[in-house]
Amino acid sequence: MKRHTIVRISAKIYFVLSVYSINHCFIMRFFQNIRDFLNFADKSKAANIIIHHIA
Repeated sequence: MKRHTIVRISAKIYFVLSVYSINHCFIMRFFQNIRDFLNFADKSKAANIIIHHIA
């Protein structure tokens, strides 16, 4: 009985940790994509400003 509860608790902890790590990886990739997109938007904005100044 006691061993069974220990196994269940450890399985639950493992499940929570695996879900958290997967979500953490996904969230970090999501923020990286947002940051890349903002960098790209800044670069294109700067390029448009330069083109307008040249033209």
